[in-house]
Amino acid sequence: MLKDSFGALPRAFLEGQRIRNGIQDVLKLFMIRTFCVTLLIFATAIVTDSFPLQNKQSAVVALIGVGFPTLFIPIWAKPGLLPRRSMVRSILHFVIPATLTLTFVSLFVYLFYLVVAVLDLPPGSGLAEVNHAVPRSALVTILIMGQLLLMPFLKPPTPAWVGGEPLSGDRRYSMVAIALFGLYLLVLAISPVRQFFELYPLGIVNYLFIGLIALEWCLVLRFMWRSRFLDRFLGVDLS
Repeated sequence: MLKDSFGALPRAFLEGQRIRNGIQDVLKLFMIRTFCVTLLIFATAIVTDSFPLQNKQSAVVALIGVGFPTLFIPIWAKPGLLPRRSMVRSILHFVIPATLTLTFVSLFVYLFYLVVAVLDLPPGSGLAEVNHAVPRSALVTILIMGQLLLMPFLKPPTPAWVGGEPLSGDRRYSMVAIALFGLYLLVLAISPVRQFFELYPLGIVNYLFIGLIALEWCLVLRFMWRSRFLDRFLGVDLS
């Protein structure tokens, strides 16, 4: 363009599309994480006076669930034709169902383990003596699992993951999600690191239970995207 050559315009146009697509994907993950945690804070405040996450726990959720993935998304973003929906509609179509369902599932996991902790109290104990380490650790686990499972939905590698976005065929995003989940397992396995992030070891049965819930959440979320259930329920068109 500095040389008054129109030959640079096609490359500049494609680069602009690539930047736009990368920003849009990053925004989706950040908005889901922000809105989900915000809704969790308000929801837990209704039933308990404890804060759902400690600062270090929130940090590990942000790093593994959003921070590290967004390092790769802008680099791997590809140019493409303008989508059939506007940027705002595209973001809302992906973000709203994912946020609401992930918030509901995370709240269920947190309250489930909180109730178990209350039932384990000795007779005559007050609610102030409840150990919140287990419910908070379970909440961290379901949030990280949920956010990492959004990566294949963001760029579906196979038709099975098509729901909020069209088929991409790019498996790199899914591989990053698997690698980051391995990183979280490493954090749980190394005692000093686990203690630094104030995480409590839940045991293999509990981790499998939370993983099963996360997989069921995936199926529900995919159904909501494919059936446009939320669009019809709210009476809006996000497609």
